[in-house]
Amino acid sequence: MFARRIVTELVAAKRHRQFDRLVLIVAPSFLGILRKALPQSLQTAVEAEVAKDLQHQTVDEVRAHIPQSVFQTIR
Repeated sequence: MFARRIVTELVAAKRHRQFDRLVLIVAPSFLGILRKALPQSLQTAVEAEVAKDLQHQTVDEVRAHIPQSVFQTIR
């Protein structure tokens, strides 16, 4: 299952301290599936969720969909 592959990669990245917070930007049809696959250690790292399919957008367009509060709490 694709969600499990994503979670496996995220768990490994978190274990190697490649991130401490996540912003999930996921198509609405996949967001619920991904949420269910996330272990507690990743659920607590989720800072925000954007339920949109932005795969064909530029970085600036994607950034515009991320809540400003995420940028204000950068550690």
